[in-house]
Amino acid sequence: MERQQEPFFLSDPILIADTCLIVFTVMSYILPQRKDLIGNFESMVSTNVNAFLEKRPHNLPEMDDFSNAKAVILLNRFSLLLGYYADILFTHDQDAFRQTMEFLIEGIGNTQGIDEVVARGCVDTIAIIVTDHDVAPRLKLYLDTIVSQLVKLLDTVVFVNFYEFMVDFIKLFAKDLCGDRILSLLNATVARILKEQQAKLAGNQTD
Repeated sequence: MERQQEPFFLSDPILIADTCLIVFTVMSYILPQRKDLIGNFESMVSTNVNAFLEKRPHNLPEMDDFSNAKAVILLNRFSLLLGYYADILFTHDQDAFRQTMEFLIEGIGNTQGIDEVVARGCVDTIAIIVTDHDVAPRLKLYLDTIVSQLVKLLDTVVFVNFYEFMVDFIKLFAKDLCGDRILSLLNATVARILKEQQAKLAGNQTD
């Protein structure tokens, strides 16, 4: 039977892609022991990174919960996959690495509706990556962009583990964040603290 005629490949494209990503996630215990598969796996993910990161319409008034879920499920699964394989992915594709790091950091700030599922996955994954001593050094090339994104997130993000990630990030890159980089992060942090204090005094916030 040709692959195109198999029932699975006639299913919804989102279902096919999500199922494949689940399989890759399950492989997390096998892949590190099968060095011969790593090259093929990395090539597959690099080749399809744009498809994984494609933003699909959702959170529209006419969309039901299931339609919304299908629209973001790939992003959620992909963020999980990156947490498992960050140390072996995109070692030969710097542009794909940059794209995925930007996706993870930007995704933290998208918390409306069902997007919060993706945002929480992105926080968990970037926290893993920044403490991985094999992966973290590769972030140095993009520190200016990362700092700029983090400054924006510091104004809005409410996830506790995001701030735990920030502590690890600053500790790890302390020598590289000197000057304007660290000043911008500190200013954004102080501004957020003052914002929360004002909200508390106004009775618009609870602990």
